[in-house]
Amino acid sequence: STAGGAGATSGDAAMDGSAAEAKVDGAAKKTDEPDEVREFIQGPFFSDLRRRVLHYMEVMQMQQQRELPGNFGDSKQTFEADEDFGDSSEDEQHGTQDRQLRKAERLRRHLEAKWSFPEIPGRRAVPGSIEMEFMRALIQIFQLEETLADQVVALRERMCQKLRLSAFGVAANVFENPCFPLVLRDVVCPWCHTASHVDVTSHASRGPGLWTCTNCERFYEKDVMQGMLVALLENVVQAWQAQEVFCKKCRGYRSSHIQTFCDCFGRFQVRFNESDFRTVVTVLRSLVAPHDLPWLGQMLALYGRMLP
Repeated sequence: STAGGAGATSGDAAMDGSAAEAKVDGAAKKTDEPDEVREFIQGPFFSDLRRRVLHYMEVMQMQQQRELPGNFGDSKQTFEADEDFGDSSEDEQHGTQDRQLRKAERLRRHLEAKWSFPEIPGRRAVPGSIEMEFMRALIQIFQLEETLADQVVALRERMCQKLRLSAFGVAANVFENPCFPLVLRDVVCPWCHTASHVDVTSHASRGPGLWTCTNCERFYEKDVMQGMLVALLENVVQAWQAQEVFCKKCRGYRSSHIQTFCDCFGRFQVRFNESDFRTVVTVLRSLVAPHDLPWLGQMLALYGRMLP
C-alpha cells in the first residue's frame, strides 16, 4: 500500500509538472503573438499601405491639375466648340455659343466646388490645399498607433516631398481641429424644459438655425439662440474694451494712457490676446450665413467698425 501511495504521488507530481509546462508554453505563445502582429504591421501591412497612399496622392494631384479651370482640358473643349461653329449660320452660332458658355460656366463652378472645402460653421481659419489637409489628417490618424512612429515620420517626409513642403514646417506637423467650439451654456428647451450646453458649431441641426434638443429631439427657438449669441458677442466686446493693462514685470496696473513703460521699466500688456478675440469674432461671423442669423450679422458689422 505504501508503494502504491508513492506511485500515485509521483504520478500526480508528473501531471502537475506537465500542466505547468503547458501553461508556460501557452504564456510564451501569447507573448510571441503581439510581437508577430507588431512585425506584420510594421512590415508588409504598412509597406502596402504606404504604397497605396502615395499612389492615391499622385492620382489626386493629376486629377486636380486636369479638372481645375485654366488648364489644357478646358482650352481644348473651347477650341473644339469653336471648330463646330464654322459650318453653321450666324444666329445658330450665337445660340450655340451661349449654350456652350453657360455649360462651361456650370462645369467651372462644379469643379471649383469639388476641389474646395465647404463653408462650415465655426471654421477658425482658411484651410490649405486639398493635398496638404489630406496629409495632415492622415498622419494624425496614423500617429495614434505608437508602434508605427518611425514609419509615419518617413511617410510624412515622403508626402512633403511630393507636395514640395518642408517636413519641419508647422503646416506639415501640427494638426488642428478646423472648427472652434463655441458653447452656449444652460440652454433651456421650450418643450421638455431640459437645460443643456449647446455647441453651436457642431450641435445637431436640421436646417439653418434649427438646433435640436438632445432629450426630446425638438427644435430650440431660433430667436432665443440668436439672442444668446448676440449677448455672447457683447460680453466678449465688453471684456476686450474693459480689460486691465498691467506690467509684465511687477504686475502693476497702468494708471495713465501716456505711460509707455512702467516705473520698474517693464512693458505693459493686456490680459486678453488680440488673436483670441479675433478668433471668437471670426467663429461668430461664420455662423451668420449657414444658420441665417441677420441680427448677429448686423451686430458683428457694427462692432467690426468700432474695434481695431
